[in-house]
Amino acid sequence: MDLSRLIDGSSWNAHPAGVNQTAFHGKWINYLDADDNWKPIDCIVKPVANGFQVTKAPFNCHFPLKSDGIAYFE
Repeated sequence: MDLSRLIDGSSWNAHPAGVNQTAFHGKWINYLDADDNWKPIDCIVKPVANGFQVTKAPFNCHFPLKSDGIAYFE
């Protein structure tokens, strides 16, 4: 993994004197998408043809339109 990709201005940056400086957040900020790019997290549940899903987060989940369907969380 290329550690330079972790520099996003909100979670890590280099101090001018060459010392690493970190910042910790009590919430999620970004996620690494399938194209290996950092993207802002969007946990909004969106409707799709056969139910609802969340895909712009550190996880994927799908909820069925009806109660006899299968829900998944990965």
